[in-house]
Formats: sequence, structure tokens, C-alpha cells
Amino acid sequence: MEPVPKLVLAYSGGLDTTTAIKWLSLERGWEVVALNIDVGKSREQPVIESRGVAAGAVSVRVIDARDDFLRYFAFPALAAGAIYQDAYPLATALARPLMAKLLVDVAHEEGATAVAHGCTGKGNDQVRFDVGVQTLDPGLEIVAPTREYAMARETQIEYLKEHGIDIPWGQKGPYSIDENMWGRSAEAGVLGALVGVVGSLQALEAIKEIVGVGTGLVGRLLLFDADAQQIVNYFAFLNNGIGATRSNWLCRARP
Repeated sequence: MEPVPKLVLAYSGGLDTTTAIKWLSLERGWEVVALNIDVGKSREQPVIESRGVAAGAVSVRVIDARDDFLRYFAFPALAAGAIYQDAYPLATALARPLMAKLLVDVAHEEGATAVAHGCTGKGNDQVRFDVGVQTLDPGLEIVAPTREYAMARETQIEYLKEHGIDIPWGQKGPYSIDENMWGRSAEAGVLGALVGVVGSLQALEAIKEIVGVGTGLVGRLLLFDADAQQIVNYFAFLNNGIGATRSNWLCRARP
């Protein structure tokens, strides 16, 4: 009997990737390892493992990548003044190369022959994942169930129920929101018609001041080799304190 091929799925815990676990294992015959990469602020984090196992993953792995994300992606982007199309600071896009790298790393550790993500066929995220994976290991197959076999939200919920997975997903909001420790982005609905972003450049300048680029605080965190927890705790403070009162910082419409 031939061994079941193994695949590592970038798993957020949301409806799309939870459906993907069941679909990949049942319809495509993969043994699915669900990999959750924590870059902060995920609303699904408390239920990641139980939900992934319920959907049929052979294992659920969670990697705390918050320090690496801030230290090697967010801080350098801030220091470089990285602004997308002179309109808004990067947030979601900064996390994807790190996620692609960790997908490849775990695929190698697990002996998997493929990786998968839950990106649709209309956005930039699919390119970020695909190019990142292909650059690091061109031999890995890339599977994108949401792109290849898109289901409506109601169909996904019914599909899971048919296979004994009845999870209260709640009401679908008007926007798709992606959030990490560095920022929040929203798309769909009326946001698709927006031109430019209100206040995002001002927000970048405010955040530069708060995190201390001007005064060298971030530089000191790195110069004195602050440990991972210190850096993560500092940005958790910014998110939960100052960020909670200025919830529109780094919010923008995704192209």
C-alpha cells in the first residue's frame, strides 16, 4: 500500500482554511499538517488546535513568529519608510514572506511534498505565498483550494456540517480583515471603491514617533539585543493601549 502524501497547510483557523483541511484530506487524499503562524492579534488563536484537529488535520503546529516578524520585517520596513504606492504603510504584506519560509521549513521537517494556503485567485496574497515558496523550494507542490475550488460561505458551512463539523461561525461581516501586531487591513464591500486611504501617512508618522525611531528606542531594543518577549510585550502594549484608542491606525483598503 502506497503511503498517503503529506501536505502542510498555512492554517488561520478561519472558515476557509478549516474547510480546506477537510477538503484536502477527503477530496484530494492528502495527509494534512495544519501550520498556524502567530504574528499577533489573531482572533482565532484560542481555538486553533481544537478546530484544526476537528477538521481532520493529522496534527496542528503553532509557531510563535511574533518576534521574528517585528525584528526582521516590521522594523526594517519602518526604518526604510516602506510605503505602498505612496499611499499606506505595509502590514499584511510584510508577514507573508515569513509565513512562506516557515511553510517550507515545516514541510521539510515533516517530509511533506506539498504546501497549501487559503488565498483566493484575485488578490496579492496568492502571489506572495507562491513566489516565496517557489523561491525557497521549487520542488514543493503548491495547492490552493480556495483558488481552485472556491465555495460560497454557506456552502463551506454546510460541507463541514455534512462531515460532522458543526462550528458556530457567527455572522459574516461586510469586510475581510487581516490583522497582525503591526497593522490591520480590510477589503471588500464599499472599500473596493475607495481611492487612497484616509490618514495612513499621518498614522505612519505617529507610529514612527511612538515606537521611537526618532529617539532611537527601536534601535536600542535591537542594539542591546532585547529578548523576544520584551519586544513582543512592547508592541502588545502599543496595540492594547494606544492602538485601542486609535483603531483606525494602519487600516486601509487592500488592492
